[in-house]
Amino acid sequence: MSEEEVIANDSSNTNVDSDVDEQRELLETRTAQELFDMGRLEFKENKNYDVAAERFSMAVEKKVKELNIEGSIHSDLREFYLSFADALLTKEEEKNDLFEFLKKKKQVEVSDNEEAADKEEEVTDEQLAFEMFEFARKCFEKLLEEKKDVPKRDILNYTYVFIRLGDINLLNHFFFEALKVKN
Repeated sequence: MSEEEVIANDSSNTNVDSDVDEQRELLETRTAQELFDMGRLEFKENKNYDVAAERFSMAVEKKVKELNIEGSIHSDLREFYLSFADALLTKEEEKNDLFEFLKKKKQVEVSDNEEAADKEEEVTDEQLAFEMFEFARKCFEKLLEEKKDVPKRDILNYTYVFIRLGDINLLNHFFFEALKVKN
């Protein structure tokens, strides 16, 4: 290994360490709402979906601790899950080529058992987004059970959850599932 590679390796490790320290400090010093607002700023203003997803993830974690609840479903978590999921899915949509399926038809797929096993264990951002949208859906349903008069914004966000779940199905080429409405 050359001297330049060693220096580059050391500086990348230092960057990773400082990123971890920065995230730990944010989690310790900021409230869930502050982290959520930081995520929203990164998502809407800066279009930095990676950082937005990180902030929303920390906000969800912090909010669960603040609410001191068992499980992950609480009506106060609905926007936190929705925003986290939306950032993850938007990040995936930005990365993916929408016409990737045409290219895949032309390529010959080679399957390797080890690679398949590794892929099964690793949770992708898309899979995590799906889970977070499902949590958001359950939180909105809990809100609907708790309150008779639900604000219009919450109704719109609840419908948005279904739209984005449909988007995930379309990305995975589950066209018929994307058309179905869950009861």
